[in-house]
Amino acid sequence: MKNKIYLFLFSLFLTLSLGSFERILACSQNTDLPSICEMYGKTSAVFVGKIINIKEQKRENANSDFEIIFQTKEAFVGVETLTRVSVLLSGTSLEYCGFEKGKTYLVYAYKGDKGFSIDAGTRTKQISEAIEDLEFLRNLPNQKNGIKIYGNVKQMVRSSLEDNNSQPLDKVSVKIENSGNKGQIFRAKTDADGNYELSGIPMGSYNVSLLSVKKDFAASSSTTMKINNKGCVRQDISVVSKSKIVGKVIDADGNPVGHINVEIISVNVINPDYFIGDEFGQTDSEGVFRAYNVPSGFYTISVNYNNPPEDEAPFPPTFYPGVADKLQAQVIEVNLGQDITDIELRLPPKLKKITIKGSVVWTDGTPAVGVTVYMKDHLHDVCCVNSEVITDAQGHFIIHGFEGRKYRVWAFGKRNPILETEDYGVSPPFILNEKTPNYIIVLDKTESWLTDMDDDNEKERQSNPLP
Repeated sequence: MKNKIYLFLFSLFLTLSLGSFERILACSQNTDLPSICEMYGKTSAVFVGKIINIKEQKRENANSDFEIIFQTKEAFVGVETLTRVSVLLSGTSLEYCGFEKGKTYLVYAYKGDKGFSIDAGTRTKQISEAIEDLEFLRNLPNQKNGIKIYGNVKQMVRSSLEDNNSQPLDKVSVKIENSGNKGQIFRAKTDADGNYELSGIPMGSYNVSLLSVKKDFAASSSTTMKINNKGCVRQDISVVSKSKIVGKVIDADGNPVGHINVEIISVNVINPDYFIGDEFGQTDSEGVFRAYNVPSGFYTISVNYNNPPEDEAPFPPTFYPGVADKLQAQVIEVNLGQDITDIELRLPPKLKKITIKGSVVWTDGTPAVGVTVYMKDHLHDVCCVNSEVITDAQGHFIIHGFEGRKYRVWAFGKRNPILETEDYGVSPPFILNEKTPNYIIVLDKTESWLTDMDDDNEKERQSNPLP
């Protein structure tokens, strides 16, 4: 499963690097950032500073970190004006934020054991892009003392994979407790949309929870939040059923199968989204899985329904009690507060692993050395089956999958390191078996072709849903 994130990161890199000649001006291009009030309220230091130095801190067998040294020009909280502030940043965040020596930034920083740090999800940005933030921050002296805590309370009523899976709870009492003064408790009540808000309470560190929860339900609560004076923090609360499913996964010989993901998917979900959904469990060394807070509804229990077989789970899609066809799966009904503990999912024999060889070439026929090669299962839009490999000095690769599965082999690489674009190549689809030929993949495709290819694959998956 860990390999699935590679394609996402690669796509993210393309998004950041291709676009453009435009210089990155902010640490996040995400439009769904916290409000200025919330960003100010929860960060340890907020200041305007000019970068006077960037120092690389190499780590053994890992990507480098970087120390960014700012000369502050204007300080709002956590630091002083006209001082030097050192901020730690990972190499990935440095590239994402686009920091440059000599440039001036509005910085939102968190403080940890090693000092200040910045992540790629803050409102940190070049000063030219910070007009709205600076207007708010410079007006803080004119605002009344006190902080604001607000949020939404909702109840999960069905699987997270389904639409409209939650509903707001109105007239619910929210408890806001000052952790530095245990006797100081404030209360707020939700409106018809489940929203609550409490303003003007003293600066401090707070915990937010529900005053009471109905039987058979559990509610999330916040960790201690330290909030800056005149700032605000959003804290949402989810109420979930205490229902629980406990079961065991065994192989064809009755032995426990440990450390494998088990999917618990609502029958209303036809094609699961492969990157969301929290209704799952992982077996322990004894093959036992546990899924907590499962919403009321009807579910199938499976292995490899929404992920292709891999080395960690070399089994075909299998549904409880041990069938290949979802239509023959036993459906489990989960009621409010119910514990289901008698599930045993028997898997078939492991799929046979088959290795194939091939080569990758550029359009002129010369070997593509050091390019990335991976396999995609035809029914699953995820990368990569098992793991990526790199071509050798002759452009050769060796990769493996499982007998009877339909795959394509993909390759991508950059012939000219100065160029930002990648070249792509892909094999025709094939059913993997002992007679699968060696493929020669030509890197003759562009990123726009890749986008069109993904669209075509998605249309095919929609017209041929998973079994």
